[in-house]
Amino acid sequence: EATFAQTEALLGLYASLPNSVQPLPETRGWAASPDFLRLVYSLIRKKKPRLVVELGSGSSTIVSGYALQQNGSGRVVSFEHLERFARQNRREVSFHGLEEQCEILEAPLETYDLDEGSWKWYSLESFDPESPIDLVIIDGPPGQIQMSPDTRHYRSYLNGCRKRPFLSSMTGIERMK
Repeated sequence: EATFAQTEALLGLYASLPNSVQPLPETRGWAASPDFLRLVYSLIRKKKPRLVVELGSGSSTIVSGYALQQNGSGRVVSFEHLERFARQNRREVSFHGLEEQCEILEAPLETYDLDEGSWKWYSLESFDPESPIDLVIIDGPPGQIQMSPDTRHYRSYLNGCRKRPFLSSMTGIERMK
């Protein structure tokens, strides 16, 4: 039944994408599942965010880029802590012709003291957005680095680590592991 649901989600996602779309990167395993990708795509198409921040990069970056492209505006900035995956995902962005919509930042993991604990999140050193963040997609850091991070802390992480706050009244979505 779960396989059927994922197949159905993937078919639904492809039916929503433009006819000229290149094959998507693999899903499952380390990559986001088809049902999560369909949720990301639908939410971006409906909400029309100007700036999407994605914690983790990969197939969800590509799907976000296509949704923003179809919306006619918007940008996704994805954080990736491993250089080889940042490089691989930049090639995917280029293969799909989504350079205007997608940017992948190499951002090592750092420990942040937030609320009631210490959490590993991506470095924000090279990130200073000019506009508020409208949507946050949480698909990292990987579970073996930080088991079940309390993602409620992402607002503190994104707002508290800069000289000025830059979160709008946004929606956050998290990949369920």
